[in-house]
Amino acid sequence: MLQPPDAAYDPLFDDAWVKFQWAAAQGEMLKRGVERANELDVEPGLVAEQEFHPEFHGFSIYITAVPANPTAWGLLLGDVIHAYRSALDYAAWAAVQRGSQPPTTLTEVQRRKVAFPCCETSWKDFRKSMRKHAPGVTGADRTAIQWIQPYSFSERRRRRHILPALVDYDNVHKHKAIQPVLRRSADFTVEVVNPTDCIVRRVRLMDNVALEVGAEIARIYVRRTGPDPDIEVKGQLSTGVAVNDRFWIGNFLDEARRAVGSVLRKFSEAPSDLTERISFGD
Repeated sequence: MLQPPDAAYDPLFDDAWVKFQWAAAQGEMLKRGVERANELDVEPGLVAEQEFHPEFHGFSIYITAVPANPTAWGLLLGDVIHAYRSALDYAAWAAVQRGSQPPTTLTEVQRRKVAFPCCETSWKDFRKSMRKHAPGVTGADRTAIQWIQPYSFSERRRRRHILPALVDYDNVHKHKAIQPVLRRSADFTVEVVNPTDCIVRRVRLMDNVALEVGAEIARIYVRRTGPDPDIEVKGQLSTGVAVNDRFWIGNFLDEARRAVGSVLRKFSEAPSDLTERISFGD
């Protein structure tokens, strides 16, 4: 679907833009915190051990200890994601306000259901979602909502679509528990030295592993030549901070800001004093 043009300014969307700007500012704060930790070369304190597994004729290298990232990172990420999702919901509310079925014509139950749709399945389901979550919006506003919907993308691109990622993370963070940001393996090199009672056949490094206790990061396949096979392993593991197995945290925050900002511009220009509105007057 072609991207619709940006729209003229409408003050109905000011709250959506203010919420967006607040999310963007908090997201930059989180990015700086993660970047500072990386610049200081803060080691994650990983401890790994190896264990021989006769069932696959090799050694498993797995994590036995890893300190958690700061809890504040998970709290702040949850706040940022919720603010971005709220900005979209505010935009849906504003679109309903200027449509043919404004909130004054809706029941209380209908008003509570107004939200920005997220449809991963089909155009048919999108139509049903629009009737439920954004009734009576104009054709232009419907197009603004539709062009970002995941269902219109390929299956591969849907997996990395930012909208369902925002919705899913926000739902869990709001209603279940704080979602921690994760250390994941970014690059890993292994050197096997001094093999005893075995000959090394192949090394398999696991990609993009969440570095948690018990996580397997490598397998060393060997041919057994004696009763007590053993190896020494020298490895170097670089890590990154991630939201999940699809997004590194910096990429996720950048993509969320780009995508939500692009959607809001289809409804209205940002107010000229947007930055000042989220300041504390200092």
